[in-house]
Amino acid sequence: MNIKSKTILALTLFATFTTALFAASKKPFIVKKGGRKEYYDTITADSRGVLMLKKGSITKKIKPGAYDYAHIPMPSDIRKSAGLLKSKKYSEAAAQFQKLYAKYKFLGWGAFCAYAGAQALDAAGKKPAAISSLTLVSKMPVDPSEQRYYFRGQKLLATLYVDTSNFDKALRILQKLSKSNDNSTVAFSNNMIGDLFAKQGKNKDAKLMYMRTALLFDQKNKKERPEALVKIIKMLKKEKNNKALEFEKILKVDYPGSHYIQEI
Repeated sequence: MNIKSKTILALTLFATFTTALFAASKKPFIVKKGGRKEYYDTITADSRGVLMLKKGSITKKIKPGAYDYAHIPMPSDIRKSAGLLKSKKYSEAAAQFQKLYAKYKFLGWGAFCAYAGAQALDAAGKKPAAISSLTLVSKMPVDPSEQRYYFRGQKLLATLYVDTSNFDKALRILQKLSKSNDNSTVAFSNNMIGDLFAKQGKNKDAKLMYMRTALLFDQKNKKERPEALVKIIKMLKKEKNNKALEFEKILKVDYPGSHYIQEI
């Protein structure tokens, strides 16, 4: 898949995720040390992570060491910036998400803003800035709702590192992702490591990584596996290896009518 296609896919997925989030309606809450959840009318945070909690006429502060994480419903300014991204106003969206990351990083939206900002910057052709946006989130968030965006951000970060020939950094991220419990993430990691090897001229190693995806997963995987099959077929055809026909048969049987068939 070329970079343009990856960007289009990322933006399509982003729109799907934000639509789901817009529909969610939850009260602000914190999870205190020990796991107890407390709901409030409003929660705000300062630059150090000190929270201001308000319920009715009562307002109190809580320091970072006294809670695991806080989460508020999607703020209207994040929703507006997501609209800018969907409308392909990339520079404006990126600038807004940079500000929003600082504003909401302690309120459950840091990973989201870093990821969305990076998507905007990548789409605008500013890959180094996109990398900087993603590296704002240096470790996996405690908030489960943020973790999905953290991992999506890590996938994009690995892709950007490969695109910019930062192979060692890409490999470190991909090796971490390869240990995920999510099959799609593991398959993604295999394919990206294959891409990395291919860029380095290590075609044999690249082919082995693509084969891992093709042989370890079944037709339920409708993205990474057919992509791997296409890459294997192209490499084998270039080598004039008749085994290309075997993998071509797998692709056609498991994914009949798929657009991937047109790529071989």
